[in-house]
Amino acid sequence: YKTVRLIRGEKGTKVVLTVIPAADISGSVTVTIDLIRDEVRLEDQAATGRVDVVIGPDGSTNRIGVIRLPAFYSDMRNRLNGRGKEFRSSTRDVARILADMKAAGVQGMLLDLRNNGGGSLAEAVEMTGLFIPAGPIVQVRERSHVQVLSDPDPGVLYTGPLVVLVNRASASASEILAGALQDYGRAVIVGDSKTHGKGTVQSLQRLDERNDKLGSLKVTTHTFHRIVGASTQLKGIVPDVVIPSVLDAMEIGEEFLPNPMPWTVVNAAGYRRVDELEPLLPKLRQRSEERQATDPALVAHRKLLEQIRERQRTTEISLNLEERLKLAQAEKALEEAQSAALEFANDDLPARTPRGERPPDPVLEEAKRILVDLLGLRRQEERHETALLENARRGQ
Repeated sequence: YKTVRLIRGEKGTKVVLTVIPAADISGSVTVTIDLIRDEVRLEDQAATGRVDVVIGPDGSTNRIGVIRLPAFYSDMRNRLNGRGKEFRSSTRDVARILADMKAAGVQGMLLDLRNNGGGSLAEAVEMTGLFIPAGPIVQVRERSHVQVLSDPDPGVLYTGPLVVLVNRASASASEILAGALQDYGRAVIVGDSKTHGKGTVQSLQRLDERNDKLGSLKVTTHTFHRIVGASTQLKGIVPDVVIPSVLDAMEIGEEFLPNPMPWTVVNAAGYRRVDELEPLLPKLRQRSEERQATDPALVAHRKLLEQIRERQRTTEISLNLEERLKLAQAEKALEEAQSAALEFANDDLPARTPRGERPPDPVLEEAKRILVDLLGLRRQEERHETALLENARRGQ
């Protein structure tokens, strides 16, 4: 809170931050960051989409829609004023992108929720409804009372193959959306070994209504639960196929925060799965693991993760100046590689680097290949069902 107060200031003025990266065990590396203060614009967090063409292992050409969603947002001012046709929201933006991509003939969709820390709960519920018929989305517990938030609209905007990409910074509303799509069997979840695990709601209670200087208490008032009953607190969402990112090698998640609330469970809500992806998951995992062990970009990515883990396991620091300087140089090189990897999930590179000059994002590229695998397995199922029907007709 104190840091935020120091950073805030008049629009257009400059603030300089000098920080020591938390991952720098030597304490010898400092990073200077220059910021120009400006208004936080909704557009900076808006959903974006593009169509990529991915060649499958069988030589097939696959048109993949990729939607990047940094946050769950809504223009509450216009929404509350009743200006329904004018207000902006993440669900409206994603719906528009989905409609455009369907018109463009995409065969599968990838929803990128990496580093999406959440936002509007109502938007998470409404957006889930774009992919499933009417039904419960999330359960919210307050003491002994459990409220089920549902999508009332039986309409489904997109019914095709869907992959959701997450990481350890995907939290709160992101976990609600990913968890619901996983529970309904609607999407294959891929990414880090788990999401953040933010399954609680807090409110600030001032100690004295007349005197702000006395401070406030942050009180946990609600917990989020999946429709199967399990809370998203601590455990988060466990992906169906793991593609570890740089964040998976770092101490990031609710479990690493001081005094986290425990994981709890409530009764499951009544719901019906809309698809069965479980039989396909072993093949998807096997193919992805084979690529992660052999693909040069993914092998280099894994090597970087191991270097980060090795650095975190280090418990000794030399007092010798020459050795300390060598360590600082090695730390700086590793820090630069780590920062470059983090930029992929933050989607910073596209804003600074021309599309043709951008290095590939190994995690996103593998997620797209998993989606292509899913498309291939679905086509095999369709051919098998067609053959069975043909044989049945011949036997009549």
